[in-house]
Amino acid sequence: MDLLKGQTYILGVVGNGVVSRTIQDFSDCKIPFRERWSHVAGLFWHWTYNCWCVVESHSDTGVKLRTLTDWISINISKPIIQCFQYHFSPRLILSYLGKPYAFIKIAQFARDVVIPFPSVLPDSKIGVFCSELLALCDNEIITKELNKDAKTIRPVDFQLKGQGDNLIFDIINYLHTDSVHDICV
Repeated sequence: MDLLKGQTYILGVVGNGVVSRTIQDFSDCKIPFRERWSHVAGLFWHWTYNCWCVVESHSDTGVKLRTLTDWISINISKPIIQCFQYHFSPRLILSYLGKPYAFIKIAQFARDVVIPFPSVLPDSKIGVFCSELLALCDNEIITKELNKDAKTIRPVDFQLKGQGDNLIFDIINYLHTDSVHDICV
């Protein structure tokens, strides 16, 4: 699998912190717990900066843009870092830069597991969760497919999509090959 300039990708991470474990706990699916994604980010070639860039909504920073090189150096200690090609709008995702992270969404995921009926989630104007950010920027692909609102999409929903399409690959092993060029000029 080659990273192609002009294409967009989802980065999926299995974290090992308290926030990550909480997200995994309340992401009910058949994927083994220690393999469930707890975080997702968008990866694309930024033509202005002439490098691969990542946009994510993270609990420490809110919505932020980083080079892929910086993002990898921050996440290298995570047990699993995977990637797959997925369409989203780089222009739209960049419009969310500076928005805060939505911690309330994690509490809402927990509530939905305990009390299984729909509830009213806060609007993304308050802040955005990582998977919500990507769902808001993908032209309703995942929301239509799962019949869910963007604010209820979890990282594992993207993971299941990538696995179902058999597209997921290990980004760290890929970056250690000669097949990737121009990580950041």
